[in-house]
Amino acid sequence: MSKTKKTIIATLIVALIMPSAWAHVKNEMGERIAKTGSNNLPACAVCHGEHGQGDIKVGYPRLAGMNAAYLDQQLNLYAQDLRQNLVMKDYAQKLSVEERRAVSAYYARQQANPPHVYL
Repeated sequence: MSKTKKTIIATLIVALIMPSAWAHVKNEMGERIAKTGSNNLPACAVCHGEHGQGDIKVGYPRLAGMNAAYLDQQLNLYAQDLRQNLVMKDYAQKLSVEERRAVSAYYARQQANPPHVYL
């Protein structure tokens, strides 16, 4: 059995025993995916910014402060190829359901900065 599978099994056992521990694991998982990537994918922050602020000038939407269920739904649509974007499709398909939920929750917890107003 691979080290990754052993880690997942151990994590699930802890989650069954201590639900608060599972919440902590999910928080860390979401932050790790956002900041360093997962499954040979670069970090989400590469496009969406360090804190999920996005970059509207180049078309990367803000994720910070958005509803976690909405973000998760969008990742699921990309994974199922029901929402079209080649980059996001690849990302979403390589993340597990739990990883998609975790990174969605991470971005939902981030502070959303007000948009810049240019006069």
